[in-house]
Amino acid sequence: MKKMWSVRTVVVIITVFFTSLASAQLLALKGTTKPGAKRNAQSFDMVHNPDVPYDVNPRIINHFTKNFDASNKVKWYGIGDGVVAKFKRDSIPHAVTYNNDGNWMYTIKYYTKQNVPTNIAASVYKKFRNFSILRAREIMIPNISQPVYLVQIQNGNRYKELRINREGIYVLQALETAKTTQ
Repeated sequence: MKKMWSVRTVVVIITVFFTSLASAQLLALKGTTKPGAKRNAQSFDMVHNPDVPYDVNPRIINHFTKNFDASNKVKWYGIGDGVVAKFKRDSIPHAVTYNNDGNWMYTIKYYTKQNVPTNIAASVYKKFRNFSILRAREIMIPNISQPVYLVQIQNGNRYKELRINREGIYVLQALETAKTTQ
């Protein structure tokens, strides 16, 4: 009798668990569009994609599919107060960050020295002639029309991190490492 009672309890708990999971997914799907609107096939696929956590806010899915090419392999990561979607577009890694309310916070593009935008590279080389670019990040923030670039440059054992925006180039950090003898 006790075993029978334990088995029933376990079955009820498992049933409730899976029912709540299915309900959460259905609610997420229903919330992706306004009533009566045509459902976006990409949104539908993303909600049913095993790489997308089932509890991602539908506003995030809508913004992401509207603003980014979702045909790329996208990986989703939960962070303390939101979600990050990582993917590559034209071989450039992107990280798109949202808060838990579904608001877009910022996007970062990670450039190698080979694919830094030419206008940014030209500005750097004009001001820092003897330096070479190591890498750069382009940061887009809501309500700011122009991106901010963080560029790391090197000349021998001297390193600088630059911030480049529409107002100019600023040295954020300058380092000099000890010279190594061989």
